[in-house]
Amino acid sequence: MSEIKTIIFSKRAILRLKNIADFIYKKSLSNEITVHYINRLKAYISSMLLSFPESGRKADEFGKDVRKLVYQGYSILYKINLDKERIEIFTIYRENLP
Repeated sequence: MSEIKTIIFSKRAILRLKNIADFIYKKSLSNEITVHYINRLKAYISSMLLSFPESGRKADEFGKDVRKLVYQGYSILYKINLDKERIEIFTIYRENLP
């Protein structure tokens, strides 16, 4: 497998990160807690997928070649794009939240 050099987030994934941050802030009323959680989530995604791109399980129910990585109840859907040597994050969601 080619070396994965970067991770890109779709517009939808970026919006979902913002929604997650809004949700955490409403529950915690703390910017510090919110920023810390989002930074930990992004660091987890980066460290796992840059080191082990195939660490997420195959999730063909979401589309061809889609994989699913889970972090503290949040599902991260992505594809490995070998031609561009990158991971493409499509969305992030929590099944039990709107």
